[in-house]
This record gives sequence, C-alpha cells and structure tokens, in this order.
Amino acid sequence: MENAVIAMISIAIILSGTMSLMLSSIPSIDTLSTSWKQMTQLAGEMRRTEIVTDNCTVSNEGVRVEVIIRNDGEISLGDFNSWDVVINYSSDNGTVSRWLPYTLSIPPENNRWTISEFRFNGSAETIEPNILNPGEDMKILMQLNPGVAVNTTNRVTISTPNGVAAQAIFQRGGT
Repeated sequence: MENAVIAMISIAIILSGTMSLMLSSIPSIDTLSTSWKQMTQLAGEMRRTEIVTDNCTVSNEGVRVEVIIRNDGEISLGDFNSWDVVINYSSDNGTVSRWLPYTLSIPPENNRWTISEFRFNGSAETIEPNILNPGEDMKILMQLNPGVAVNTTNRVTISTPNGVAAQAIFQRGGT
C-alpha cells in the first residue's frame, strides 16, 4: 500500500512537470512558427524582386552621380527611406566608402541621395506616382562631398528593403 501511494505521488509529479514543460514551450513554438512564416514570405518577395542599374553618369565637377534603376521584377517597390545606397569611389583625398541616406530634397544635400524622376517607356509616370512599378525606371541622384576624382573607376550598390541589390560601375573621365 505504501508503494502505491508513493507511485501515485510520483506519477502526479511527473504529469505536473510534463504539463508545465509543454505549456511553457507553446509561446516558443508560436514565435518559431511566426518567424518561419515571415521568412517564407520574405523569400517569396525576394524571388519576385529584381532591380537593374542602367545608365550611370558623373557630373563634370564630380560631385553628382546619376543612376537609372529599372524594376524588372514582379512587385512594386516603394519605402525608399529603407533602401540602402552604398558608394565606393576615389576622391582627390583617397578612397571613400559611404552609406548614403535618402532625402526628399532635390538636389540632395551632400552625401545623400534622392529620386529625381520616375519613367515608363520613356514617358513620365502617371500611375501610382512615387512607386517603382514593374517595367518602370527611376533616376536617382547622389550628391557627394568630396567629389569623384578624375580618371577613376568606381561602384555604387543599391539595395531594396527586402535585400535585393544591384550594382553599377561608373567612371569619371578626364577634363
């Protein structure tokens, strides 16, 4: 009889511990499930996103760089404040590597970038202004200080908020 009471108490303790363990793991499983769903959605969005750099030019003074970005993907892109623009270039003072923040002002302040226009098939955009829809181009302007040195080859990397990136190599010829 004593053994039966001890066995019942032991079984109750084991069941209580198992229930506590299960109940405490449910929030972790829920968090893991939510993270997995978000990761899957982001991966799908990345597969449908494609940007391509087209024409990249440098002003005669070397302080303004213009790049045409084309949306060759399947989804519309916006939230430009969350885009990353990283430029690596040679200046008269040496090599410069810099992340440029987005601004709405045209022309942009020093070491910032902005969008000067959206175009579709060469015409000004009329549908969903300030959104880069599939098939549309946008021209971005970067204002640099110090400027790009003469006779140098340089690179700019542009990345969307979901991590899809494109690069452009540009040169500033001699004057």
